[in-house]
Amino acid sequence: MMQDKPEWDEQRVLNVFNAEDAQNILLCPIAPTCEEMALWERHMTGAYSTHSGYNWFLKRNSIQQEHPRIWHRIAKLKTLPKIKSFAWRACHEALPTGKRLLEVGLGDSVCRLCTQDIETTVHALRDCLRVKEILELSGVSSRIHNGGHMSLKEWFEDAFPKMHITQFTTMVVLLWNVESREQDGA
Repeated sequence: MMQDKPEWDEQRVLNVFNAEDAQNILLCPIAPTCEEMALWERHMTGAYSTHSGYNWFLKRNSIQQEHPRIWHRIAKLKTLPKIKSFAWRACHEALPTGKRLLEVGLGDSVCRLCTQDIETTVHALRDCLRVKEILELSGVSSRIHNGGHMSLKEWFEDAFPKMHITQFTTMVVLLWNVESREQDGA
């Protein structure tokens, strides 16, 4: 293509390609070029600002805003940061469960504790028979761990008001312990 205008550099095309290919290339029209300009589609002027970027970020992450209390409650737990991080990752379905490992081609999806069901986050931390036993022995009411919630975040959000803060913290620590032992292969 010529530098200044939307035309083929005929001599260069003929030098690089065989005659038949060169003729086919030269027959292809080149669209007129225009100056490129970056546009931010999240603002009516097309200009990016930190304000428009922040608003876009909030809208994009609105799922997190659906359950804002649970994030505050997890942050305020009187426990180790790694356990708070575990609770946050569990609520975001970001634990290495059997189902997630299978999705990336590592292992199978069967629960390593009960070997009965597909290991999702909810199964691994609430529905697994072995985990239910642990929760019951620790004093967590069966009405709390037998919920029909779709996600762990919904379960935590529902369970928190039904428990004293120390009970909730104990439950999260126990779940972290179960998950840590499972990951270590114990």
